[in-house]
Amino acid sequence: MTTESTNRRESDRAPIGVECALPWLPVPSSKRRSGAKTGVLRKVLIAVAAMILLIGAWQLGRELYLHAKVTVADTSDRTG
Repeated sequence: MTTESTNRRESDRAPIGVECALPWLPVPSSKRRSGAKTGVLRKVLIAVAAMILLIGAWQLGRELYLHAKVTVADTSDRTG
């Protein structure tokens, strides 16, 4: 009786729970792990981009408000 262990890693040879009930399943690939890291990085980049857009919109609104405030103050001085 031989166990097919040629395609398994050393850490997968010792059963530690549910793995021992399903020995015929293939070893999980490392590609899945790198996808999770990419997803986290993508979320961080989206969050940074959103923050930059929000700060830019806030600055633009602040400048427009100050410009409008000066214009209104100028016109009220001329009429009175």
